[in-house]
Amino acid sequence: MTGLYSDEKIKRYIKGLFIGYVAVALFCCGLIGIRYFNIMPMSKTFQYNSMLVALVMPLIATFLIGYHIVAYIHEHLNRTSGHIARAMNNNFKEEDYIPVKYKEGALYSLDYQMAALVNKLYTNQDQFNEERKRLNSLVTEVAHQLKTPIAAIKLFYSLLHDSQISQEEKEGVMIKLSDEVDRIEWLTGTLSDLSKLETGLIQLHMQEQPIHHVILEAVNTVYLDAEAKGIEIILMDGDQPRCSFDKKWTKEAIVNILDNAIKYSTRNSKVTIQIEHNVMFNKICITDTGMGISQADMPFIFNRFYKGKHTGVHEGIGIGLYLAKEIMKNQNGTIKVYSELGVGTTFEILFFTV
Repeated sequence: MTGLYSDEKIKRYIKGLFIGYVAVALFCCGLIGIRYFNIMPMSKTFQYNSMLVALVMPLIATFLIGYHIVAYIHEHLNRTSGHIARAMNNNFKEEDYIPVKYKEGALYSLDYQMAALVNKLYTNQDQFNEERKRLNSLVTEVAHQLKTPIAAIKLFYSLLHDSQISQEEKEGVMIKLSDEVDRIEWLTGTLSDLSKLETGLIQLHMQEQPIHHVILEAVNTVYLDAEAKGIEIILMDGDQPRCSFDKKWTKEAIVNILDNAIKYSTRNSKVTIQIEHNVMFNKICITDTGMGISQADMPFIFNRFYKGKHTGVHEGIGIGLYLAKEIMKNQNGTIKVYSELGVGTTFEILFFTV
């Protein structure tokens, strides 16, 4: 049986009725046969009365069993209706979101699907609460990051109106003021891009292309900063694979990691870049000989606004690595890091191919 009547209890009721009707049919056939073949003496009235009783009893049984079936269905629908009402009123009970043991049948399926729906509502509510906490945290962090440059701008602005400082000093203050404004502009732009990327407002344009080309563009972007510190960027000869990625955002991720390597490396050191290819993934390895990352900081370096305890006075707000990781996550990739304090750090950018 299929459909509504495949539920076990209803199936047993229907099976009982079927057996009863077969028994009544056989009984009536037996009475007719006895009468027809004169097997035993039987009045016509007795025969009719016996057949009438045999027919009435299944009808009574049908009514009783039908009542139980309707009550059974009503019980299931009532329970499901209660789930829906509590779900709409956000008044869940623990038993509502624990899926029942699945059994065959439309009613059991309805129970199971309803429990799964309420469970999903609970999950979505938890995710909403997490997103709300995350938004509150982001607002707090952004306010904290903006506090320093805004205070600096107020200070520089007051110095410009100080008649006791020279014109040369005012020009120096103007340069610093411009730097702080640029810092705020960069921060707000980066946070805007990051927010759009996280919420899916930015669509990545995946296209199969050489990895080597985007690395060269990223190196050109940070070349002047590296040259200012006497840092040599070496692109090792090796594989030049092609894979599917968004060129603009992948360049952004590589630039952020290169910028991090240059920022925390000593003067006149080296940063090496190597590309590896295998059937599982394509990998970009960026290795520096800088200050390294402590094991205590390692689990947190990809967190938004996190700055390690050993970064000292180095500039940065701790968003570059987080943005790089988000970019790769949205491209079926990831970033791994290996580091030793005082020795150096290796970042592995992985593009999975399977």
